[in-house]
Amino acid sequence: MKKNDFLFVRKIGKYFLCLVVLFLVSFCLGILVRDVNRYNYNIAMQCYNSGNYDKAFELFSELGQFSDAEDMSILSNDMYLLDLVEQNIKEEEYDIAVKNLYEIIGNDNNVICAKEKLTYDIALQYFDKGLLEKAKKLFETIKYYEDSQVYLAQIDVRTIEDKKLELYISAKEDFEKGSYSSALFKFQDLIGYADSEYYIDSIYLNSCDNETNILCR
Repeated sequence: MKKNDFLFVRKIGKYFLCLVVLFLVSFCLGILVRDVNRYNYNIAMQCYNSGNYDKAFELFSELGQFSDAEDMSILSNDMYLLDLVEQNIKEEEYDIAVKNLYEIIGNDNNVICAKEKLTYDIALQYFDKGLLEKAKKLFETIKYYEDSQVYLAQIDVRTIEDKKLELYISAKEDFEKGSYSSALFKFQDLIGYADSEYYIDSIYLNSCDNETNILCR
């Protein structure tokens, strides 16, 4: 073998040896990273199983796409939020509880069931406190949970009654100020409610004392 050929083969051998070393290093690093990720995954699962959901969320998030870390990250955060909502309810911070409920995004069946129950509990609190619009908004998200539809029907009835009362009070104020035309239009929308017919008759009687009054024409 010529000297030049020998040097060429030797050079090729060095390159091949470098490639083998790089492959072995990469392979070992891959095993090391996998083992580290597996170790951290197990730690995250321990946190989750012990109810330390915020720490579990942090650890799973750091694992990226390793195994089912992404799904477990979402589940951990949802479980943390469920605990937070329960605490909000105990402290009667219902608006904050609703805000935290809306941040729950997972599709886990247990999470969905727990979320529905907490939504129902908060809606009941709003209903009992007379905050009907807030209660209705929540009940509409769980229409088929328990007796939510019954409460929705009650809210509609109470809302109509509240509007009638508001209109009745406004009509009486107009009547007392002598704004009979305005009062009449309002009382006519309230026929059958309270003593609206009495006021309608009174308006006509009072107005007809003046023959030029438009109500008597």
